[in-house]
Amino acid sequence: MSLKEEFQCSKLGLNCAKLSDFYKPAWSCMHQVVLLVIRGIFIVYMTVMMFLSIEQADTSSEERHDGWSPYWLIFFTSWNYLFGLLYFVMAFIISLKFLCNRSDNESDNMEMGGANYGSVNNETGDQQTKIPVYIKFFWVVYTQALSVATVVVLSYWFIIFDGELKADFSSFLTIDRHGINLLLIAIDFFLNRIPLKFLHFLYASIFMFVYLIFNLIYTVSANDAVYKDADWNANPGKAAAIFIGLVVASMFFHIIWFFIDFAMRVCCK
Repeated sequence: MSLKEEFQCSKLGLNCAKLSDFYKPAWSCMHQVVLLVIRGIFIVYMTVMMFLSIEQADTSSEERHDGWSPYWLIFFTSWNYLFGLLYFVMAFIISLKFLCNRSDNESDNMEMGGANYGSVNNETGDQQTKIPVYIKFFWVVYTQALSVATVVVLSYWFIIFDGELKADFSSFLTIDRHGINLLLIAIDFFLNRIPLKFLHFLYASIFMFVYLIFNLIYTVSANDAVYKDADWNANPGKAAAIFIGLVVASMFFHIIWFFIDFAMRVCCK
């Protein structure tokens, strides 16, 4: 494994990994079932907390019906939470699929030769082309979920947070949406074998660009700023600067996570 190889144009694609990287644990001492159970627990937790967050959403009474708040969906934090949940659901389904497919696992073990965390770069060109489209999509989701969750957590606590937390459930929901979700993804990061590629920082910015466009359209059409400091109607220049900064931050934190992942693979090889 060479750091120089990560800057090759071929690494920008979604074929530069082994299929087993996407469903096997990082550590040879961990059984696939253990990782599957952990992801299942995370899914249950995040699903319950998401609906509780929707129930607790602070909106006007005329927009609130039976605990459902449509405004919950306009916040970037909510998008991030949904994306993190999507990652865990896809990871669980993919892990379960290959765990149930005994023949695939056996042939993959022969291919891997019993290698552990660090065996990533020994695949052939033919093996690379076998990665299905849904795995590629899953890879992009993972890449974005990790970096975007980092941006959400750090930007909230260092920029938005007003310094007040109460000993109530609402404050716990705030901590969950701006901390615990990242903690769960980080735990999975240290347990899975999904590779991060340096040049995939471009994919990490896709989610931010999509939300930027949504935020712009919503703010202008509804004449209602989602975030007061990013009001496209009152100060479009400031809003553009904030969101461009978030896009750059998502790429930056992807690179940080990449180097952590790279160091782990080198040390555990």
